[in-house]
Amino acid sequence: MSTTIDPVYTARAQSSTIGSKGRNLTRVRERNFLVDDPASPHYDNGPGEELGAAELFVAGITTCASLMLERIARAKEIAYESVTVSMEGSRNMVKERERGPQAFDSARLHFVYRGVSDETAAYLTDAFQNKCPLYGSVAIATPDTVVTWEVAE
Repeated sequence: MSTTIDPVYTARAQSSTIGSKGRNLTRVRERNFLVDDPASPHYDNGPGEELGAAELFVAGITTCASLMLERIARAKEIAYESVTVSMEGSRNMVKERERGPQAFDSARLHFVYRGVSDETAAYLTDAFQNKCPLYGSVAIATPDTVVTWEVAE
């Protein structure tokens, strides 16, 4: 008897207001955590004590990147020491915007590899960019998206 594995992965989360200005409760699987609006006038001066939605979004991309690169390297039998991925997404909060879906004004993603050649680092970075749907969402929506990488000693 063969077991069929569903090829579709579905990520799920739920967020609810909790009666505290600028703070909500987010649940992913069996884990609950608080998420805050930034302590900024553009966000009605949220508490800014907990992680914010945009921070969690870019953290999702950097997490996707480091885990995916590990899988790619393992599948291609590429030995490497480590990779550190950093990202920032920026948005001018006073800029006039047209109605419709919004995006960051700019996004910067940087990879620091250890234990690989420049050629391998370039290959791995390109492979990630062509496989990660989270990165793809930013790259499509944010024309000023820049990806850089380096090999550290």
